[in-house]
Formats: sequence, structure tokens, C-alpha cells
Amino acid sequence: MPKTTLGLALLVGALAIAPPARAQEASPGPRIALAPYAGYLTFDAFVDGPLGTSLGNGGAALFGAQLAVPLTRHLSLYGHVGHAAPSLQVGVPFLGGVGLGRTSVWLYDGGVQLSLAALGLESGRVRPFAQAGVGRMRTTLEVASIRAHANSTVLNLGVGADLALGRNVALQLMARDFAGKMRFGVGEIGGLGPSDEFSHNFAFSAGVKVGF
Repeated sequence: MPKTTLGLALLVGALAIAPPARAQEASPGPRIALAPYAGYLTFDAFVDGPLGTSLGNGGAALFGAQLAVPLTRHLSLYGHVGHAAPSLQVGVPFLGGVGLGRTSVWLYDGGVQLSLAALGLESGRVRPFAQAGVGRMRTTLEVASIRAHANSTVLNLGVGADLALGRNVALQLMARDFAGKMRFGVGEIGGLGPSDEFSHNFAFSAGVKVGF
């Protein structure tokens, strides 16, 4: 009898433990994740001139990567770097942008990312999120033999979604606004200097997120 009682107790204990173990396996905790991506970056004009003319960057391909480190199940710290090489353009009414030179743009930022599952917005394999951060945008303009640099502080506000492809792999879609004031050296190109207006630079991207 004692052996039978002991066997039943062990069986009941095993059955009681098994469901939580399976649930834990099906819903793993957050992991450190790296997400290289490709996308498209649009820019506000640097200068608005007379008669509808403007000076600014044309839209360009954007390449970069984001690293996210979880703090809790729904909150992570992220770091991001991206690069684009748009053309410097003069905007002319009815003619569009006329190429004037070359530009190199580097984006560096970091901040917090919140999973919207915390608000009950997660649905199946789709995991939406929002992020906010601060960083720098380094812009280098080249016109003939003249070069100008701008190092601007930018605020990043973004939304996105992870579409799960596997246990640790997802397609990551994002839309972000990098907003800040351009800070060119005074008189470098056409009298460009610090701007008092915020420029909004919108990035749209798709990448592969891999958890470790």
C-alpha cells in the first residue's frame, strides 16, 4: 500500500507540473534581438527659397540595423544605426528636383521600445510595438569641391510590428520619424547655418529580426 500511494502521488505531481512546462515552452520570454533592415528615407528641405524653390535631399535607400535588449516582457532598450546616400537637390516648381551634389547621412539613436501586447493589441503572430528615442543625424553635403557638415540632435518616434516566422525569427516592419534642427556651419554652402525649424525625416523599413 505505501508503494501504491507513493506512485499515485508522483503521477499526480508530474501531471500538475507538465502543463506549465508546455506553456512556458510555447511562450518563451523576450530575447536579445538583432534586426538588419533595408528601407527608404525621405527628407524635409533645408531651405525654402522664393517662388516655391527649395534646397534639400531627395529620398534615398536606407540600410541599417537595430539591437534590442529586453528589460521586462514588454519593455526593451534599443540601439540603432542607419545610413543613406541621397542626392542634394534644388526643388523647382513644375520641374521637380534638380541634382546639385551628393549627400551622406548617418543616423545613430537609442531609446525604449514598448510591446503593444501590454495594451492587449497583439494578435496571433503579429506583435505591434512603439518606440521613442534620441540620437544624432550626421549629414555631409558635397557640391563640387565644397563640403559642409551638420551634426543634429534628433528625436525618434516610431511604430512597427513583428510578424513571427519561427520561434526566434520575425519579419520586422517599421515607420519612424527622425525630427530635429539642422546644424550646418555658418556660410559653408549658400549661407546655410543653424535652422530654427524642425525638419521631419521619415523612414520606412523592412528587416529580419533574429533573437538570441
